[in-house]
Amino acid sequence: MLSMVLQSVRMCRIDGIVLEDHKSRVIKELHRKGVSEIEFLEDEYLNERGLERDRPVVEVMEISDLLLKVGRIIEILQRFDKSSVSFLEDMLGVEGIKKMKVADLDYDDLVKQSKDIIRAIEDDVTRYDRLIPELESREVELVDRIETYERFRGLDLNLDLLGESRYLYVAMGLIRANRIGLLRDGLSKRFGEEYILLEGEGEKGSIPLVVCVPKEKTGELTTFMRELNFDQVSVKGGGRVSGLLKNLKNELHAVKKEKDEAIERLRGIYQEFYQRILVIEELLQLEKRRNEIFTMCGRTRKTVIMRLWMPDRDCEAVADTIKKETEEVCILNIERNPDDAPILLENPKPLNSFEMLTRLFSLPRYKEIDPTLVLVPTFCLFFGIMLTDAVYGVILILVSLWIRRKYGQLSKTALDLSTIFTGGGIGAVILGVLTGSYLGDFLGKYILGRSSQDIALWIDPMNDGNAMTFLIAVCILGFIHLYAGHILGAYDRLRNGRVKEALQENISWYILFFGFLMAIATYFNLFPLPEFIGWIGILFVLVAFALLYSCYGFLFFTNIIGVVGNTLSYARLLAMALTTAGIAMSFNFLASMAMDIPLIGVFVAGLVFISGHIINILINSLGAFVHTLRLHYVEHFGTYYVGGGRPFHPFKEERRYSY
Repeated sequence: MLSMVLQSVRMCRIDGIVLEDHKSRVIKELHRKGVSEIEFLEDEYLNERGLERDRPVVEVMEISDLLLKVGRIIEILQRFDKSSVSFLEDMLGVEGIKKMKVADLDYDDLVKQSKDIIRAIEDDVTRYDRLIPELESREVELVDRIETYERFRGLDLNLDLLGESRYLYVAMGLIRANRIGLLRDGLSKRFGEEYILLEGEGEKGSIPLVVCVPKEKTGELTTFMRELNFDQVSVKGGGRVSGLLKNLKNELHAVKKEKDEAIERLRGIYQEFYQRILVIEELLQLEKRRNEIFTMCGRTRKTVIMRLWMPDRDCEAVADTIKKETEEVCILNIERNPDDAPILLENPKPLNSFEMLTRLFSLPRYKEIDPTLVLVPTFCLFFGIMLTDAVYGVILILVSLWIRRKYGQLSKTALDLSTIFTGGGIGAVILGVLTGSYLGDFLGKYILGRSSQDIALWIDPMNDGNAMTFLIAVCILGFIHLYAGHILGAYDRLRNGRVKEALQENISWYILFFGFLMAIATYFNLFPLPEFIGWIGILFVLVAFALLYSCYGFLFFTNIIGVVGNTLSYARLLAMALTTAGIAMSFNFLASMAMDIPLIGVFVAGLVFISGHIINILINSLGAFVHTLRLHYVEHFGTYYVGGGRPFHPFKEERRYSY
């Protein structure tokens, strides 16, 4: 029973040979069932057996072409997709996608539906996609021209006069207001009475103006105006400025109207077809994957060779499926429980959510212990010790249950995290009751008028010398946690027939511990024991040293020192507990001081109290999570767990938009 719980799912491998004519039917049915993984056969494996790599079926070209068209349509229409998720939903991996129910289409029906929907909207989508940027560019140009010509409205010049005529040269533009004096003086000095200057109303630091000189002095005027940084305006169109502005505004209105109509038509296509086109893309991707999966396999002229992995419980069903789809014309070689199998974790619900923590470190190797269930109680306990507040624990539980109820069906991440933090919250409630911590010392000191020690079922680590007692307790707990790992390591190695490794790397530590215990107890007369027990203890120590030396060499002394260091590492449990309690007490004290502020004291105190405890919960919950993982990953796993398994990836339909 223990072996079944503390291990990944037992796997089975099927090496199959099927006829080329049957392979598509086999793959489609395997894809539909979704319980087997198709392994990629390496080139070396194929070359040794004189095989070629199989090719995608010819239909993949047609599917790829349809996917390109569908992808282009989605890229254009997704500008109207305003669906969004909150920061919390994004962090929890909640997508908020409403799935569409679809029929189980065969290849021909899927291609027909895809072509129908593409034919219905592709031309309009493409045309509007090209038209809208053109209209937007034209709109920007018209707005810019209108803004420029508005500066010259007060002059109401006949624009046909601009430029060179038979006798005159007329220029219109803008000049900085601080240079207008230089302009007037320069025109008088250079042209005397032979010029005309019309000035408009200045704004934005510049003045609109029109300058007219004899035609033969065009070059001289141009040079002079360039020296003054004169910004000459070129005009498209004729007539008076007021008339030109009217025409431009009418044109701008027409362009905006046409653009808005194009956007609305495109939005209408989005509303009617967008979800359907997403579903079509998804179905095409699934079909493409079925058609391309053959590149994982080998082939001869008329057969296909594939390697499948699946849970042992599904082995017979998969074999029967292949036989059925090939009409029994196939060769299947079944191997159960091979050493190189992929890893599938299946722990009892809801504890399987803690598999997330195992995956964060590494999946176990096949036939190695799955530490998930071992991790659950100690994770909740250590998390609770670090948070150590009953009210914080209740809040954490309530928030976790709310997340589970709201997002648990939408996101596996949300479901797993809510379960993990619910367990941590339960641990915090238990330790809070034991240490008398309810929002720090709020309940004891400010409500009951007593100390936290008075209401604690055990001890308050903040009270007098209790911190040392708490430190000794957590170090003993850490030592037990470390040595529990050696029990698991010995069990794992013994059940796999590695007796020597179990003795050297795990059992030796128990021999060493009990040897030291017997020797010290006898030497200091801690118990009424015969003297020979001490000599047996010394013998145990020497045997343990010999076993450790045979495994680590002289470096085994550093391993012994490492055990001491790892045990002391559990002192972080006390440090985090004191931090949580200390910060809570500080905010309680600040809130009580704020109560003395005239008029607004109650408001300020409430603000300090609520915001302070929220900050404390958030910071120390995160700290408890991280440090609890560290104690497991570094100290505990270091005694028995290696990891490095590859995950099991079943070949199945993975859908986001349809069901």
